[in-house]
Amino acid sequence: MNDDLMSTKEIAEALKCTQVYVTLLVKRGHFPGARKLDPTRLNSPLRIPRSEFLSYQEKQILTKSKN
Repeated sequence: MNDDLMSTKEIAEALKCTQVYVTLLVKRGHFPGARKLDPTRLNSPLRIPRSEFLSYQEKQILTKSKN
């Protein structure tokens, strides 16, 4: 697997949430670079660029510190 891409499972573990929630974040546009491993398959696993995950994580930390 490419080191620059993360699975929904890896992101769910890092965020301490479920894979379903990560998929919902993808659908809501939080990870615009997310893509399926095999775009021709309906249930192909998603892969998310590590840089987008780190950016998302940083935004969440900044948002929490402002409240």
